[in-house]
Amino acid sequence: IYLSILSAQAQLRAEQGQLHAAAALYRRARAWAQDHGGAALAAVTVLGLADLLREWNDLDAAAAHLAEHLPLAELAGQMGSQRDGLLGLARVQLALGRPAAAHASLAAAEALTEPGTAQRASATVAAWQARLALAQGDLPAAQRWAAACTLSPSGDHQAHALVALTLARVWLAEATPEA
Repeated sequence: IYLSILSAQAQLRAEQGQLHAAAALYRRARAWAQDHGGAALAAVTVLGLADLLREWNDLDAAAAHLAEHLPLAELAGQMGSQRDGLLGLARVQLALGRPAAAHASLAAAEALTEPGTAQRASATVAAWQARLALAQGDLPAAQRWAAACTLSPSGDHQAHALVALTLARVWLAEATPEA
């Protein structure tokens, strides 16, 4: 329970824009997990730290944390955490100018579907694929995703927000004249 509380506090601090406080809480949670339950418990904290490092544009450190996270999540049998790690890795790879690696990470994330989460997982991965298409200038692919997209306010609010923001990005790209 202690680890869950620390991780939830860290996530809340990150959502409030208190990134240094979030990082300190994630590091504290990671140390506790390693001292009390083994490395597998540290998976969620490593993922949180990786996301903060990506926000700070420390892409190499973020990639290193994600490389640490993925085997921890697999060891713990946390398919959702593995998928989230692969999505984070795809974002880092894209930022590093490695679109082929980002595509591969998204494909691997798509293959990880837990029972009962197929719709959320599929929507999340598809939204990131549309964002990758936009980043590569492939507006038609993003438009195909947007046309097939069904946005429902029910369910996971994070997935809903991701889909809504991705739709907005596609619409902005459609309305923006090419330079």
